[in-house]
Amino acid sequence: MKKYTASNHYLCALLKQAALKGVDIDNLLHKTNISPELRGSPQARIAVDELVKLIQALWKSLNDEYLGFTKHPCNLGTFYLMGKLTLHEPNLEKALKIATRYYRTIHTDYGVELIQQDDEARLIFTFHHPELDPDHLLSEFVMIVWHRFFSWLLGKHILLSQSTFNYPAPVHVDEYKFFFPGRQYFAQSAHSLIFHKQYLQSPVIQTEKTLKDFFRRTPVDLFLKPENDDSYSTRIRLMIESKIEDGFPDFTVIANAFNMAPQTLRRKLGYEGTPYQSIKDTIRRDVAIFHLTQRNLPINEIASKVGFTEPGAFIRAFKGWTGVTPGDYRRID
Repeated sequence: MKKYTASNHYLCALLKQAALKGVDIDNLLHKTNISPELRGSPQARIAVDELVKLIQALWKSLNDEYLGFTKHPCNLGTFYLMGKLTLHEPNLEKALKIATRYYRTIHTDYGVELIQQDDEARLIFTFHHPELDPDHLLSEFVMIVWHRFFSWLLGKHILLSQSTFNYPAPVHVDEYKFFFPGRQYFAQSAHSLIFHKQYLQSPVIQTEKTLKDFFRRTPVDLFLKPENDDSYSTRIRLMIESKIEDGFPDFTVIANAFNMAPQTLRRKLGYEGTPYQSIKDTIRRDVAIFHLTQRNLPINEIASKVGFTEPGAFIRAFKGWTGVTPGDYRRID
């Protein structure tokens, strides 16, 4: 997990919220082993395991699953109880309906509605007090949770055809390609997740035991690609990561591994909203950050490890990914 990183936007937004709620920020950073210097470095990236520890610490401090972004707190364990209800439903459609009914009953700060039209199923999210969530952290988090949890409930990844958001594309828009694979549209009339309605008849396969295991790891798995994500972008990423020491394969080699023509694979990646270059850059960025934070490799060796023959090209690319040079990033960490 240490090689996976997230935008520092999430750290800054969470710390701002913690301060508003009277949490001792210095003590919080100390407990979670997060460098205080990251607070003033919006272009930096935070390791996923550090972000997870921060969220868990805030949950405990505030006793609120929504971290104070709603008018009424949501006690810890609320989502788990919803999960227990869905386990006893025969398929996704029934599970979603009881989940939406559950939240209408116990919480009034946001609502979820399932709509079916033609071949599409659409989950529409309505947040009644967006002024309490100016950085859209709650809206992102809730939508991620619903998508990842119900994919897990079926034991297979629900491929999103579209995700829509009612605000303009944020600065950290590249993160959305990871959290909401498929096509993303901003400044729309509503927040929604759209997928083929064939998933609605997929059976629920999880049990009480697996539910407990899932929540033991929450929110770790929410920030990682799901194990059952069989999208081509994820399969390619995993293929490259498993042999990262061998370098980045030519796209034709990857297409051959899938027994398809390069143009066919490019079309499939286009449908998922993730071109091959974007996959390569994401891996390069995260592997480079991992080695920079370990402090045991010179920058020219890190450049070589992530596929650059010339350190200058790596430095330019890294600055494009993060806004700072590798040397500056190492000093921030």
